[in-house]
Amino acid sequence: IYCFIGGMWGAVLTDIAQAFIIVLGIPVLFFVVYLNFKDAGFSSAALCSEPFIPRGMGTKFVYLFFPYLFSLSVCYDSFTKIQSAKDDKVALWGSVGGGIIVMLVGVMCSGIGAMASKLITGAGDDVFVIATLRFLPPAGAGIVIASLLSAAMSTANCVMLTLSSTVCRDFYNKILHPEEEEIERLPKSRIISKTTIVIGFVVGMIFAAKVSNILDAIIIFNYPFNASMLVPLLGGLLWKGGTKKAAFASIIVGGVIGTAAFVCGIPGPFYGLVNVDLMLMFAYIPSAVVYILVSIGDRKKKNKMQ
Repeated sequence: IYCFIGGMWGAVLTDIAQAFIIVLGIPVLFFVVYLNFKDAGFSSAALCSEPFIPRGMGTKFVYLFFPYLFSLSVCYDSFTKIQSAKDDKVALWGSVGGGIIVMLVGVMCSGIGAMASKLITGAGDDVFVIATLRFLPPAGAGIVIASLLSAAMSTANCVMLTLSSTVCRDFYNKILHPEEEEIERLPKSRIISKTTIVIGFVVGMIFAAKVSNILDAIIIFNYPFNASMLVPLLGGLLWKGGTKKAAFASIIVGGVIGTAAFVCGIPGPFYGLVNVDLMLMFAYIPSAVVYILVSIGDRKKKNKMQ
């Protein structure tokens, strides 16, 4: 609703409120869990004695860690917010400040999970939520649970707006009306923009009804664009020998594998057909190989023509 009414300005205002909830809720829970951890007779050494990656969870670690690590390079919501900044200094220091906050909150979330797993036996993947409900009063627990949802909402609102602007600018403007430079002059641009948000909302609700784990939903939805965009983007930035043709070929190869992983990761006839924990890494490798080979081939053709 706020994306539909307020656009990017509405998303920014709600992001500020959501960030405040996160910064308020997570440290409070961390402090409360830490006090209970110390009262129960545990020490910091008890946490350090456990392996960083529990036994049998190697592929799960890859599944949880690497999609987030690499997806930051091609993260739609980050690009959208950076491009909306007042100037380059605001974009730079906003990113630096936000990154510091994310790292601090992330360490606290990990600490909460590690300490609560010692205090609550058999909690499993739900240890964070169970700790929240057990160690905080209802009002405080509500704030922390809201902070979890805020993280998902902050990403979703800018993805919605990016989808809307992409349909308007790249399809309606660039393909259907390439003669017009200013999209604001096209009469149906606002209608198409708002309609796209409504369609995205409906499709998102359908998927949300089928996926019960928020973290899995966020990671699985990263697969198609993450697998297709990471290699050509970093290749173009880091290697001068890359070509435009190679970038498109890499996008297609990685996108096909990433989409297949996405289909196998959501409830449906193909669910569980392959181990989606590793599919993203399998997408990067052939995408990179194709990018390098096509670039080398293009360079050789260009040299022969010269």
